[in-house]
Amino acid sequence: SIKVNSQHQQHRVVRGGRIKITGTDFRFSLKMASSRKVFHKIQELNKCAEGVKHLVNRNPRNLERLRVAYKTDGYHLEKPGRSYWHKLELTASNKYVSAKLNHFQNGTVVESSTSEWAIKQHLFKGNDTAAYVNLAKVGLV
Repeated sequence: SIKVNSQHQQHRVVRGGRIKITGTDFRFSLKMASSRKVFHKIQELNKCAEGVKHLVNRNPRNLERLRVAYKTDGYHLEKPGRSYWHKLELTASNKYVSAKLNHFQNGTVVESSTSEWAIKQHLFKGNDTAAYVNLAKVGLV
């Protein structure tokens, strides 16, 4: 069991799916919402009211975060194809390594390289394994 102390009450989570709050039992479910439920909820929220002809989505990236957005396939004759929202591109030269995170519509989101002084001063070489590891750490922060 896990004990959580808040300002007013003491909560205790027990393995059986119960929360004890000052002697009272509450049941809860740890199941995640299925993608079908999320999709139906989005459809329900996006229904237009009577008389409204247009609906503007002011946050198009929200569907990507919910993992229900449409992924474009690109043109079928393209060699690499496009079935992604974000793509990491690593470019290695003789001295340095650079990384770009590209969005399929808007282009480059984040870009970093071992040629930047803030990263280069902490590395022995600009293109070894440690450079790749540190470039990944900088990109994830």
